[in-house]
Amino acid sequence: MVEESATVTISTEEDQSITVSMDGNLDPSYEKFIESQVHIDNIKASYWRLYTFATKRDWLIMFIGLIFSGAASATLPLLTILFGKMVDYFTQFQMRKIGPDEFASEVNHDTLIFVYLGCIDFFATYIYMAAWVYTGERISRKIREKYLRAILRQNIAYFDKIGAGEVISRITSDTHLIQDGISEKFVMTFHYLCQSITAFVIAFIKNWKMTFVICCLIPLVGITNGIVNKLSAVFMKRTSDFYSRSGRIAEEAISTIRTVTAFGTQKKLSNLYDYYLKDAKVEGRKKSIASGAGVGFTFFFIYGFFALGFWYGTKLVLDGELSPGGIVTIYYAAIIGSFSLGNITSDIQAFSFATGASSKIFETIFRVPPIDIESEEGEKIEVKGHIQLKNVSFIYPARPTVQTLNNVTLDIEPGATVALVGSSGSGKSTIVSLILRFYDPVAGEVQLDGHDIKSLNLKWLRRQMSLVSQEPVLFNTTIAENVAHGLIGSKYENASEDKKRELIENACLMANAHDFIMKLPEKYETMVGERGFLISGGQKQRIAIARAIIKDPKILLLDEATSALDTQSESTVQDALDKASKNRTTIVIAHRLSTICNATKIIVMNQGTIMEIGNHEELMEKKGAYYSLVRAQRIQSIKENPDLLNSSIPSEDLIIEEDDHHLGRVITNLSASSTILSKRKADLEAGMKHDYEYTTWEILKKVGKINRPEIPQIIIGLLAAIFCGSVYPVFAIIFSHILQPFGKPPDQLKHEVNFWSVMFLVIAVVSLIGQTVQGVAFGYSGANLIERIRSLSFASMLRQDIEFFDDELNSVGVLTSSLSEDATRVNGLAGITLGTFLQVVTTVITGFVLGLAIGWKLTLVCAICIPLLIGSDAICVKMLNGFQKKTKKAYEESAQIACESAANIRTVAALTREEDLCNIYHQKLDEPMKQGFNNALYASISSAFAQSSVFFADGLAFWYGSRLFRDGEYDLNTMFTVFFTIIFGSMAAGRAFQFVPDIVKAKQAAASLQLLPDLFLDLP
Repeated sequence: MVEESATVTISTEEDQSITVSMDGNLDPSYEKFIESQVHIDNIKASYWRLYTFATKRDWLIMFIGLIFSGAASATLPLLTILFGKMVDYFTQFQMRKIGPDEFASEVNHDTLIFVYLGCIDFFATYIYMAAWVYTGERISRKIREKYLRAILRQNIAYFDKIGAGEVISRITSDTHLIQDGISEKFVMTFHYLCQSITAFVIAFIKNWKMTFVICCLIPLVGITNGIVNKLSAVFMKRTSDFYSRSGRIAEEAISTIRTVTAFGTQKKLSNLYDYYLKDAKVEGRKKSIASGAGVGFTFFFIYGFFALGFWYGTKLVLDGELSPGGIVTIYYAAIIGSFSLGNITSDIQAFSFATGASSKIFETIFRVPPIDIESEEGEKIEVKGHIQLKNVSFIYPARPTVQTLNNVTLDIEPGATVALVGSSGSGKSTIVSLILRFYDPVAGEVQLDGHDIKSLNLKWLRRQMSLVSQEPVLFNTTIAENVAHGLIGSKYENASEDKKRELIENACLMANAHDFIMKLPEKYETMVGERGFLISGGQKQRIAIARAIIKDPKILLLDEATSALDTQSESTVQDALDKASKNRTTIVIAHRLSTICNATKIIVMNQGTIMEIGNHEELMEKKGAYYSLVRAQRIQSIKENPDLLNSSIPSEDLIIEEDDHHLGRVITNLSASSTILSKRKADLEAGMKHDYEYTTWEILKKVGKINRPEIPQIIIGLLAAIFCGSVYPVFAIIFSHILQPFGKPPDQLKHEVNFWSVMFLVIAVVSLIGQTVQGVAFGYSGANLIERIRSLSFASMLRQDIEFFDDELNSVGVLTSSLSEDATRVNGLAGITLGTFLQVVTTVITGFVLGLAIGWKLTLVCAICIPLLIGSDAICVKMLNGFQKKTKKAYEESAQIACESAANIRTVAALTREEDLCNIYHQKLDEPMKQGFNNALYASISSAFAQSSVFFADGLAFWYGSRLFRDGEYDLNTMFTVFFTIIFGSMAAGRAFQFVPDIVKAKQAAASLQLLPDLFLDLP
């Protein structure tokens, strides 16, 4: 008995050997070689790496944007100076130190400053928002293009690890996360950071002691955010990996939907897809816990330093180092600074998500494959077509325990036609892959005209050959363009259109394709559909043959090139191939032995070794392995056609007359193709439209139905959001009372100061609990929503009939992109976005109600700003909705290019179409780029108005409040309470506008998913 650790050594010539242990372990040297074929360097996630592909122009625009962002950030802190003066005016007027006229004059002057600051803020905000939205679009586009180019550059072994589904997930969902993290969210974070710094600088200038005490807790905010960002990036990377795996399953299932339907494996594939979604959901929940706790502690520290600052400020007043008005100025500056830090926490998550999503993308972009199609190195020789394999052994990196070729040596003379025959898995197709240099052997050499092909330029090498695969791949374009793909890299690549058309038609005539093409409605301009589904298998094969012979290659590789043809077409095409094989080296792989009887040399293979070599007559005389194959096919043919038993055909030639039905494919009737094409044309001419414009309420109801199991968490999140939204108005009331204790006896002053300090601490604790509960509850429900939408959408897709997938609007790229992107974006109507938006609305409503209760006149006058905000919001939503529809469609079309390229990478590599596909993808991204530019120009107006509205609302409150105070209708406490309530409400309203783009994208994504006919079938 052989122990498990024993090894078997397979001896080879020239003292070479392949050592494989019985437990499946490779010899270390070969294991190292195979690992090098699939190795990917781990790249440490870094936010600043996202800007790797920014040009000097991008940096200039971003720099200008940052300057204007810094200018806009200074406007709100400058209000603290105006506010300090306002306190002095009101105090002096109350103490009758200035008269009514002087009081009104000073108020009017400062009101104009409010307006001036608002105009400056509007202009600066528009510039920096437009600049960063524009550059975000440009940089993310470059990342998409670099990623696709890197994908097409990779060696074939790389694709044995990943699938087209993962590529789609990266190039759609992950790049959108990157775009979110490098556009307006970054500049808004910079804006709030500068605003916070400016505010605290003003506070330091006023009194450094009190400001220092307040700021001592700020490092805790930074530490908290640092920890949260680190954890979020880790969880985001894991989530992205699981989504990529599920995307791979979805792409494979949808691209082979006919096979999936035929074998009834929809449920099994759906369960496998759900398996990875559950893992992604778990990581999403972890991320929500980290984010929720981070936001909660941030607000706890912010409100905590108000309690500490108020207590210490009172001590300074009692010591005569600070006036009550100074406390108000410092506090107002601290409010702006701290609220700005709080606003950063909502945007800063986008950086973590972008960083986590970029990790795999940049690993691919920076990976230099061991077989590099973009390398300019290597010789370009005069090709004769002499191919040699010398002691070649090969192991597929994806199957390291199986040796596919074992010490194979063969010599193919120039101009010879060599046939490879043998059972499945004998290594025939592997030899073709090695000649095309899809892989490198683990031992031995593959030579062309005496040169190791590793020393030849790879792109040049592949352009000397043409391949016709067993399963022909056509691209989703016209017949003429598919055939013309064979001219890439030839001397006719840049020929005139007339010359190309002549070559195309001649090639189709040789391949017996011209006649059926001319019967199609659009002839050579007929679209073949995705993977050529609009034409039959035999028709696809003939077009693929035409594509292979159009450039008159030196080497022709035929992998069962006639397997899909009927008997009549096969003989005609075989004659054409026999003619095309003259004066060139031809390698034929065949199961159907009738196609290779005239071959110069027949090589019989079995389990990775060569068993016999010779021509047909020589091998039949030997009565060896080849003779057995012929006999086996003869017996099968007699079973299927008993008349052959009594025929006079010699037994060794019976195989030539074998029945096509056995080894051929089912031939699709030509009329079916023509019917589909004619019907589609008629549909288009009739202007058929299947879109339905869903209202926001309808979409919310559908999303709510999907999220129904999480109703308890959603209710908890809603209550927490309302709770947190109410904190701001309550804080305004407390803040407005800080002046009241001053002027009272010291003992009473200390008592009231202690009371209001405790109130600040209560708000801090309430915010900690509320923000944490809100983040966790909505994050939890959001993760479940994304999982359920992806699962339901995929299951719904698999239930559709084949006609659904025949529609070009439902291509593999479009559907997998929808699964990856739309499901994630729908969370903008739920999840954290919903919670934050509800919190903002609660702040505005609660502040408005409190304002009415305390001072209704001033509140109502200031409320006239609300219709302006809502109106601009509605206009912004309408514009963004239109942009988003166009952008989404364009991105789906570009995603289809990426999906088709990755799914058919062997055909792409054989045709050297990499550069061509990158150019097409570049053109497809022109429309999203244009819409992104429009978005930057027009939608930024709404954001600018939202930011500047604070100044107009505060200026109006200041001016009208002074009138009420001068006339004796309001006292100082009422004035301050209403004023701060309005300030916080307007700041919250401005913050609400940040979520408009996310909500619009979510609405559009949800509407897109509604087009699936039975999306909700699986819901209880």
